[in-house]
Amino acid sequence: MHRVALAALLLSLSLAAALLAQSQVSPYTAPVTLYASVTDKAGAFVRDLSAADFTLKEDGQNRIIHEAVVDELPATVILLIDTSGSMTAQVERLNSWLKVFLNGVHPSDRLRVGRVDGKGVFSPTSFSTNRREVAAIISAWGPGVPQTPLWDSLRSALDVLAVEPGCRAVVVLSDGEDTTSKITNSDVTRAAHTLRVAVHALETPITSFLVNGKPTNYRKADLENVARDSGGLHRRVPKVEDRQAIEDIISAVRERYRISFSTGAPNGKLHEIELRAKTKDLTVRVASRYGVQ
Repeated sequence: MHRVALAALLLSLSLAAALLAQSQVSPYTAPVTLYASVTDKAGAFVRDLSAADFTLKEDGQNRIIHEAVVDELPATVILLIDTSGSMTAQVERLNSWLKVFLNGVHPSDRLRVGRVDGKGVFSPTSFSTNRREVAAIISAWGPGVPQTPLWDSLRSALDVLAVEPGCRAVVVLSDGEDTTSKITNSDVTRAAHTLRVAVHALETPITSFLVNGKPTNYRKADLENVARDSGGLHRRVPKVEDRQAIEDIISAVRERYRISFSTGAPNGKLHEIELRAKTKDLTVRVASRYGVQ
């Protein structure tokens, strides 16, 4: 081969290799998918938005949103029920919530159910769309344990959901009290961020004692913080009427946007997210951080 032609070929190959290497380390190559809910002033889900209607910052840097569409795919949900001693007075309330929830979630959503007992056992053995099967499992439960390992149980639920595709969530029915967990609520929040699982929570007062019609003995905001920071919804009753509270949770599970954007290469750290709607008076609920497994 002629020396000039050979030199040109080598230069071409060198440039191609450099471009390939550059593309592999580009700060905008790794796609990320997050799920978000957008509601208006009345709390109704807003369905007619596109990528152009949002702004997104990651770690303070503007990012380009490639897709923002209403996610119609089935959700995968673990229903985590607190049947510990502190919830004894709430059994009838729990039963009514469960009936509304099971009848209200989308028929294609996949469910498993577990108890706040620290055992990390969820039934049935695989996620099911059979609501009668799930209801029968709950009906067959015996008395709950006296202790409340809420954070341990929540972490177990997150780990089970980690390998599932699409939108995943835990729905917790509890008074928010934890008495025996080996981990903290902050550990649960970090796991929810890393695994990209939302936690929704319906919280009761520890007892039904009221003063002037208002509960005086809610736990501190630990469970509320886990739900909010993971992109989930938190409701307290009777501050919100029971039926409305459970319907709000159902809506939070069913109605969501799938947001896709490009980011830097995964580095094992949690990244802060700020997602906003350009239209005023719209509320966006999304996880405050995300990580890579």
